Amino acid sequence: HEGTGVGYPFTSTTKKRVFNGVLNYIVDGEGSGSTPTHELETTFDQKPKFESIGNMFDIEASGSVAVQIFSFDIHLDSIDKENVMIYTREGSYKGYETIKTEWRKIADVDIKGQGLNTPTPIPQDEFSPVVIPAGQTQGFYVRSREIVYTKYQQGGTGSVAATSSDLQIFVGVATRKTFSRARGKSLWNGIVHYSPLS
Repeated sequence: HEGTGVGYPFTSTTKKRVFNGVLNYIVDGEGSGSTPTHELETTFDQKPKFESIGNMFDIEASGSVAVQIFSFDIHLDSIDKENVMIYTREGSYKGYETIKTEWRKIADVDIKGQGLNTPTPIPQDEFSPVVIPAGQTQGFYVRSREIVYTKYQQGGTGSVAATSSDLQIFVGVATRKTFSRARGKSLWNGIVHYSPLS
């Protein structure tokens, strides 16, 4: 509806003004919701392992609809409180391993590690959801000050690590320092929590 213009800050008003902009919204119950409805796991078997502080890898929305990623579970060696940061970028991580300005931080949280072979959840309210359009690829970078377990993968970087009707997770690379030169053939250990957007 037609509204009112307001001077800065909350001073004079002018009648008969129309909002100029775009309203983005979601219809409740039509496929998106506010909580994840699906999950896709790679592995929590750390042998043979890379002991690194981070992983870069790609996720593709391989189905016919976009997907919204709500959070990750990761694989930490620690059972103490650890800081975990997660970054993302549109498109693959490849070629951007050392360029921090090409990444967007979506989580920076202190959490208690659950130790070997056990998922350590990233709280959903500490993770900014990411929408991947159908057919598109999104790069992710998970890092911690403590060891983040990855699995040496014979298939090589870029091979499919886990797949569902909606997503594919690809083998990526391990990093020893934040946004540093990476080592290949590294399978991120974790679970992706997501929902298809119909």
